[in-house]
Amino acid sequence: MRLGSTFLTLLLLAALAGCGGEHRLMRPAADTRFPELAGDADRYAAHRDAWTRRETLGVKGEVEATFEDPSLGADYLAHLAREEGLGEVRRDGYFETMWAALYGTQGDRLPIQVTLRFDRLFHSQATLDPARWEFVLEDDAGRRWTPFYLGDRKDVPAERGKRATAFRLWFKTQEAGKRPLIDGRTRELILHVRGNPGTALLRWKFKPDNPVHVDPRG
Repeated sequence: MRLGSTFLTLLLLAALAGCGGEHRLMRPAADTRFPELAGDADRYAAHRDAWTRRETLGVKGEVEATFEDPSLGADYLAHLAREEGLGEVRRDGYFETMWAALYGTQGDRLPIQVTLRFDRLFHSQATLDPARWEFVLEDDAGRRWTPFYLGDRKDVPAERGKRATAFRLWFKTQEAGKRPLIDGRTRELILHVRGNPGTALLRWKFKPDNPVHVDPRG
């Protein structure tokens, strides 16, 4: 009896570990303005993993999506500056161009990096073509967005017997007459991935804004 109980406990722990990322509450950046010395190169890898979600896709396939929040973007610039021996991030043409490439010159777009991985025995190279896939971003209020731009894909290293490719999706963060993509009321974003091999849902849950309490006594 004790052995059975232990086995069930291990199964429960494994299930919780598998969905831990999906249920993590994230705090999105307050704005998308170019950061000045705001990033942390040492934090980049862990921060990126925190914003990354993974799901199985079809037979022997996986999709990975990294929500590139501006707070992660600031750490990425710091990481890039260190890797290229450029010192600290500063307000100059190079770093501002890198930032604008991710979030737009007006800070009006949001990138999500997607990686597709498939077993060579079950899927051809054509399966990796983003044009064969549909991507829709949905919030907890039922609003839906399609990417306005899909960046060039590039094949990336994969474990033996696998093939993989990566690319970015860009979504508008603001449209005239509509609520922003992310504001204080947004609690969840779901990326729907749909193609011939299968479908997947990747979720990011957000911490609510702290309400302002007004003392009725003044």
